[in-house]
Amino acid sequence: MFLLALAINISVTNAQTKVSAGNIFREYLESAGAKSPKETASYFAQNGSLELPFNESIGLPYKIVGRDSIAAIIAHVVSGAKNFRLTNIKVIMETNDKALAEYESDAIMANGRRYKQKYLGYAIIKDGKIELHKEYMNTVSLVSAVFPNGLEDLIPKK
Repeated sequence: MFLLALAINISVTNAQTKVSAGNIFREYLESAGAKSPKETASYFAQNGSLELPFNESIGLPYKIVGRDSIAAIIAHVVSGAKNFRLTNIKVIMETNDKALAEYESDAIMANGRRYKQKYLGYAIIKDGKIELHKEYMNTVSLVSAVFPNGLEDLIPKK
């Protein structure tokens, strides 16, 4: 009987101390631009991935795998916009191991252009680490702010 009570107590304690998928995802998003890129990437599993499906349509990498690669892409974003932060983070759905959130950014790029964006992010979290963060955004806003000639860079020359 004592062992059963001890097992139940341990299970309850573990359940109480487990951080929700939504909280982990929110903390990670809040850290982007506020902490070092390495600290932000530490929210990922060793071989976790960041997927940006719409980036492929504008000639940018759409899948970044591993903490070091994720830290490098975060460093690149932050170096291009010193005041980059994700704001208005709202976790709109979550399960034990998944979270869906809406969030925004509004930054001035090194080239002087404004980068205002709305995102939808989906995360799969296992053992307290992000296995996958899939992010959807308006690529027109990205291209307008980042590409040297804005949207003209996507128009084929005849």
